[in-house]
Amino acid sequence: DVGLLVERIDVYDDRLDIRLKADVDELLGLNPDGSTEALSDAISQRAEHGTKTLAVNVVNEGDPLEIFTEKDGEVIFKKYSPMGELGGFAAQICESLHKTTGAAAAMCDRDTVIAVSGGFKKELLEKRISSGLEQLMEARGVYRSGEGEPIPAAEGTELPRVTVAAPIIAAGDVMGCVMFVAGEDGAPCGDTEQKLAQMVAGFLGRQMEE
Repeated sequence: DVGLLVERIDVYDDRLDIRLKADVDELLGLNPDGSTEALSDAISQRAEHGTKTLAVNVVNEGDPLEIFTEKDGEVIFKKYSPMGELGGFAAQICESLHKTTGAAAAMCDRDTVIAVSGGFKKELLEKRISSGLEQLMEARGVYRSGEGEPIPAAEGTELPRVTVAAPIIAAGDVMGCVMFVAGEDGAPCGDTEQKLAQMVAGFLGRQMEE
């Protein structure tokens, strides 16, 4: 059974990396968002190695997945996000940006908003980013409002809108975005916010490369 799903297993001191076969999506019923409908008992959340418990990373055609287990035994596959590991650090950065500028600051990975400070937590935190913000990140340039149609930060709502955004790029890949947001009556961001967002995004990109 394992041979049908797994291309190879790399063993490290603290983890196992399980590389799945190219056709595993069909075998497991994986959706594009990384969730799964059909699951296999051949892969588990943890692996025992002597007295040591090893974390397991699952890689599907180059895209890492995280595995979570529920109390009832249900297994959940979720796309792994290096940005998600920043956690509290991302929140601290957003808080510093807010205190420095007075504007609401946020940070996202490729899918969701992972940190917010200065307002709009209910509207943004852990919400999926808007398609407009996705396109902005793929463009890989620094964005500033007033350069086209307003861009909502999260999917399913028009507010808050992105006023400044700088993509986080590591090893040539877009990992996320540092941004300032505002409501409909919010003041537009200026050069200071733009330079700060760009500086922080560059710093995070270099840190992730290391």
